[in-house]
Amino acid sequence: MTLMVVKSATKKKLMDMLVPEEFAHKLADDRKWDDVKVLTAQEIAQFCETDSDTAARIHGIITGASASKQ
Repeated sequence: MTLMVVKSATKKKLMDMLVPEEFAHKLADDRKWDDVKVLTAQEIAQFCETDSDTAARIHGIITGASASKQ
């Protein structure tokens, strides 16, 4: 069994963008921000164990934040 490490900077960044802590924690599990921002809504639904509407909302937050930084 490999130990998953939550990337605290990634989790904080997601929570600062108002992603609920439960989902931020799951998305930050062994992932850097660069890994998170390229996830599809389907991958987010799978990793967060949530429905497609919630995943789409989270995906929108993430892609909106990535776009505004460019």
